[in-house]
Amino acid sequence: MSAVNDPVVGLRVQVIIDEDGTHEPPFLPLGTVTSRMIGSDRNLYYIVRLDDPVPCERAATCDLWTLNDLVLAPSFKEDSLARLVHRQLKAPLLVSIANVIRPLGQHEQILDFSRISYFARGRIERA
Repeated sequence: MSAVNDPVVGLRVQVIIDEDGTHEPPFLPLGTVTSRMIGSDRNLYYIVRLDDPVPCERAATCDLWTLNDLVLAPSFKEDSLARLVHRQLKAPLLVSIANVIRPLGQHEQILDFSRISYFARGRIERA
């Protein structure tokens, strides 16, 4: 299935950071799943553009950075963000969260891991 036909792309979502190494993870605004990419590890990754950028502390360096485009993947190998398409989703969808630190190519289909930084675990829900 191509990203164009992926029902997850275009969904409005709420990403909740449960743990990012800081004492108080930031609250994130709603966002939109803008695309999906395949990693060199053959897993699917989804890019979420937040409605508003969020400046916050980066736990790894204690510097400030901005969260705007996030890369998400299910925490469990057998899970899929496709579950978000079904409104009756009951269990939380646990995800690993990375921040885009260098812009991703607009038409690239393979995720370049050197352009992102994993920083958190959390959940994603349909808005």
